[in-house]
Amino acid sequence: MRQAARPDLAVGWSALSEARWEDAQAAFSAALARDETPEALAASFAREFGDLARTANVGPPGGPAEYTYEYLLVVARRGR
Repeated sequence: MRQAARPDLAVGWSALSEARWEDAQAAFSAALARDETPEALAASFAREFGDLARTANVGPPGGPAEYTYEYLLVVARRGR
């Protein structure tokens, strides 16, 4: 799970990881209201994404990078 230096950002990232969209939006909005500029948030995201890419890489040293991931496709249909 993502760890952020600022409490609102940590709450926001946690909410995103748990698909709590409204909570994430509220937390990120609070960070922006506290003078966190979009540029600063983008720079933070870039740093944290780079850290994640380095730590999650299961490829051999020197490349190529390999990442394990899972996904679930859900198709919903309305009942008739």
